[in-house]
Amino acid sequence: MRIRKKYLFLLNVLFTVIFVVFFFKNHIALNLVLFELLVIPLMLYLNKPLKFNYLTITVLASLIISAFFVIFINSEWTIFINAILLIISSAALSFKSIQSFLNLSVESFVKIFSSQIRLLTRWHKPKFSNNISLKKIFLFIILPFLFLVLFVGLYAWASDVFYNKIAFILDSVVEFFEKIGWDIILYLIFGFLLGNVLFLASRPSCLYKKDLNASFTLSNISPDFDEKTISNLKLENLSGIIILALLNLLILFFNVVDINEVWLNFNFEGETLGNFVHKGTYVLIFAIILSGGIALFFFRNKLNFFKNNLFIKILSIVWIFQNFIMTFSVIVRNYYYIENFGLTYKRIALLFFLGVTMLGLLSIVLKIILKKNTHFLLAANSYIILLAFVVSSFFNWDIIIAKYNLENYQQNMIDVHFMSKLDDSALPYLYKTEQEVENIKSSQEKLSEKYPNNTYLWRLRIKSLSFESYYKTIEDKKMILWNNIKSGISLNGIMPIIVHIIN
Repeated sequence: MRIRKKYLFLLNVLFTVIFVVFFFKNHIALNLVLFELLVIPLMLYLNKPLKFNYLTITVLASLIISAFFVIFINSEWTIFINAILLIISSAALSFKSIQSFLNLSVESFVKIFSSQIRLLTRWHKPKFSNNISLKKIFLFIILPFLFLVLFVGLYAWASDVFYNKIAFILDSVVEFFEKIGWDIILYLIFGFLLGNVLFLASRPSCLYKKDLNASFTLSNISPDFDEKTISNLKLENLSGIIILALLNLLILFFNVVDINEVWLNFNFEGETLGNFVHKGTYVLIFAIILSGGIALFFFRNKLNFFKNNLFIKILSIVWIFQNFIMTFSVIVRNYYYIENFGLTYKRIALLFFLGVTMLGLLSIVLKIILKKNTHFLLAANSYIILLAFVVSSFFNWDIIIAKYNLENYQQNMIDVHFMSKLDDSALPYLYKTEQEVENIKSSQEKLSEKYPNNTYLWRLRIKSLSFESYYKTIEDKKMILWNNIKSGISLNGIMPIIVHIIN
């Protein structure tokens, strides 16, 4: 929908003011939901006529759902994913009917910068009167003022005499901005730039046009192959059968050994477990990705339409299925590592990555069976990655890590240095009395050698003091409870614990 440029500029100014009101010296959570309840309808209105496809609906639905999870989870990761989704949603509404999330992500990144350039290039058109335009204001007032400030700063830096002559002016300017606050100026600038990204239309890159014209299905331009083509396809088909048959036998042997040694008869051998997991995992992940590439190589073009390709198709699908089993072996390795050394962010991220890998392998099977092209693979797998990131933002991983590691201290090693750095939302689960810490240490000889007797409580006291200071700030400002406490922590419940720790 076209809107007069002057009004669009004024809308952006109003948006900037609202942005500052919501977020300047305020905390994210309920404010973010209220803010996006205002912004999303505006984006929908400005991008009429609307065209929704599965990707646009997914991005918008994910944005709305993640906004509400910010209230309950309010972790940095949840807030980050929501902010990214807001920008991507703007691009999805602007570049209508885009099919691939990968292309949409690139267009979103480009839009962050192109929308700012677009604003400058449009300044010569909106006019306040017959003689005054935004372009003239920029050229005759703003631009000269910026150059003046730049060279005053350079000359003052170069000459102490010059600086002393104008010191009273500079001091007055600095004092003025200190009264206003430098931070609010940064908020105003960021809010204005964000408004340009969300509301101002920008020209798409070449990816958007290619995406609109792209098909997900391979097309056979010449269904009747000549003799030379058929001869080449026969050789390629036979070569693929030999290679995939040998690789299937090899991976079958590997999987049988892995199932026997890792799945069914695994024995923890202390320090060797780290090497077993890390080295084995990295190599297997590389092998899985390479395996997918091999299958794609054989079904990249005309072999998809060769009438005698049934056997190589079966071998390729079996090959992918065996790689699926290998991926599950990596999950089993990670499980043993978590069981013996506890949860961490990287181990959780690895599980998400392996889940995406499994779905990616299934997409290769669909590509072979349904004769899909590379564009389908990129669109499908980037869509899977989008869902994985969105789902990952629905959980407070700090609480999950704290609960799991401390509830299972008798069977896994606890890195108290890592645990004490978890988010404040995990405090109720991190709190342990000295006797409980003693019990944890007694079950972990290696941990007691690495850390002094009072390490955990000392680190927790520092964390608790920081939280208590934050709590007093909330009381002084009389802020909304939902807008300041992460993951639904009750102030009445946590404060007695903090007081006990400090005392």
